[in-house]
Amino acid sequence: MSNGQDFNPEEVPGITKEQKFNERQEQKRLAFEADQDQKRQLFEVKLEAQKAKRDWMMVIITFAAVSAAYWTGWEARQTRIEAASAAKESLKIQQESVQSQLKAFEAQIDALHSDLRPYLSVTPNKFSISKNKKGINAAGSISLKVEGKTPALEIRSELTCKFSNNFAGMSGPLDSDYYSLDSFLYPHQIFTHKCSANILSYTDRTVLLVYGQIKYTDYNRQPLVTPFCYYIPKPRQNSINFISCPESDGTYK
Repeated sequence: MSNGQDFNPEEVPGITKEQKFNERQEQKRLAFEADQDQKRQLFEVKLEAQKAKRDWMMVIITFAAVSAAYWTGWEARQTRIEAASAAKESLKIQQESVQSQLKAFEAQIDALHSDLRPYLSVTPNKFSISKNKKGINAAGSISLKVEGKTPALEIRSELTCKFSNNFAGMSGPLDSDYYSLDSFLYPHQIFTHKCSANILSYTDRTVLLVYGQIKYTDYNRQPLVTPFCYYIPKPRQNSINFISCPESDGTYK
């Protein structure tokens, strides 16, 4: 081989046929090995390309699987949230329904209690006005009457009878005459509570006040009270024209 050309054993003088044959065989072997090496390199290039493609496919598949799992988890979480919200709303509706039923039941109980409970009414009776050594005396009574469908129990009558020259300044009860009943009053039964008042003299501004409160209980031992206030302007003999006290004087209504 010279000048970069391939070696040709036929052109070399003094070489036997056997040597020439061996040289040709060697050249064929080298050419075959070069061809095989080239094919191997091409195969490796293709294999690497396939491997890279397979790796990308695995990445894509893994990403798709992770995304699907995340989406499935998100949907499951949203479903749980929506179910919890629906359960909470349902519980709220049930609670509101129960509260409404309780309120309706309590209203029925209150209405039944109001229908059955006793009511004590107070009516002033005729007062007798007379003069004596102590001045002017007023004596009379009030009547307590039980209204309603059940008796009034543990009745305590707190009654004040008083002459006053300053009626507009009244702010509440003064010393009262107390009377407690040991028993009770049936519906429509009447009880009379007496009282009296004295004054040395009176003027055109003098009034006779009759006021107080009646405390009692119902069949459930629920405490009840009936406040009252009446007055007679310019009281004279056998005065009966009682007037309800105005709301502005602060006395019992």
